[in-house]
Amino acid sequence: MQSLPQKRKCEFCGKTFFTKVHNKIFCSIECRNSEYKMKNPPKGIPKRKCINCGKSFTPNSSSQKYCCIQCRDDYYSRKPSIYVSYLRQRFAIFDRDGYACRYCGRTVKDDNIKLVIDHIIPRKEWGTDDIDNLITACEECNTGKGDYLLERWKSIKSGKISVDFPADKNNAIELSDNRFKNSGLKEMKRRKVAAVGDNVICKSCGKKFVAKRKGVRYCSDKCRLEAKKKRTRAWYEKVPLKRIHCEICDKIFTQTVPHQKYCSEECKKASTKKKKNLIKKQCLNCGKTFTTTLSFQKYCSKKCAQQYTFTLKNPRFSYLKNRFKIFNRDHFSCQYCGRNVKDDDIKLVIDHRIPLEEGGTDDIDNLITACEECNTGKGDYLLESWKQSK
Repeated sequence: MQSLPQKRKCEFCGKTFFTKVHNKIFCSIECRNSEYKMKNPPKGIPKRKCINCGKSFTPNSSSQKYCCIQCRDDYYSRKPSIYVSYLRQRFAIFDRDGYACRYCGRTVKDDNIKLVIDHIIPRKEWGTDDIDNLITACEECNTGKGDYLLERWKSIKSGKISVDFPADKNNAIELSDNRFKNSGLKEMKRRKVAAVGDNVICKSCGKKFVAKRKGVRYCSDKCRLEAKKKRTRAWYEKVPLKRIHCEICDKIFTQTVPHQKYCSEECKKASTKKKKNLIKKQCLNCGKTFTTTLSFQKYCSKKCAQQYTFTLKNPRFSYLKNRFKIFNRDHFSCQYCGRNVKDDDIKLVIDHRIPLEEGGTDDIDNLITACEECNTGKGDYLLESWKQSK
């Protein structure tokens, strides 16, 4: 008989749910994880107040603002979205201006035009998004005005000023000066940009040089770097220095440079050693010892890793490689009778000093070169017992 689903209550959020599992307590994984995090809070993070309910809680991360999921959902349900606030502001401006274009005076009912929100002082001219700077306009007036100021656009529309008139640059400079004065900012100094071939004075050393490219200010890279160092020193002088504790030896010292954490170079080196936690290991391929910060590293270099993986995939190659190493070590001669390949024309074989039946291994230290006669004569005997029988 299949068990019927039972009705239960979640211990975290209090919702009712149906389940066939006899020991299920929570309605979802989120409730289970949040209950675990509430009981086992992370260490090192101070408590905060929930934005919705005002309760103090220990956050799981630096960006958490709500004590639970319900508070987050309640807060977002009460807070209007950005798009809703934008529409409210839009209709408030239309209602204020009587659903009519403030430039040409046409309305929606009489002329069937499409209304748009326009900036009185454009953003290009340091205008803001406040309601006092916003106005209703039709699409034709909005596109015709563009990024011009209102007075300038009217003068262009009436024909007093032409857009392509060469004296228009001076007018633009006067408008920009008025813009900075009205905004309350300091007047910007217009830096003269050097053209190619101009005689320019270096701002670091004061020498005269010919500009090879546009906008050059320094005669060489050395002067440019020196000027950069002077700017950084001036910035360091402005930043206040503090008396703090050293992170390693806990001594109180005054900072020579802002953002300094250690009192001396010895403490700085000790901090790097603590962070790294160097581990000594032995390479699986070549057998050399090496230091690493990674616990899973097994090889000293990429070459060793590639060689080791190649030998695993091709066991015949590894066998031949070890065979040639042993022959080269023993000078291509039998270690039992002393005969050589060149002089006696014998066939060499690899033999175990301690046989595998007696507990010997396949290591290189246990392998030795021998001729076929000595290898067949020795067999599975130990070396001493074979010499006595011989």
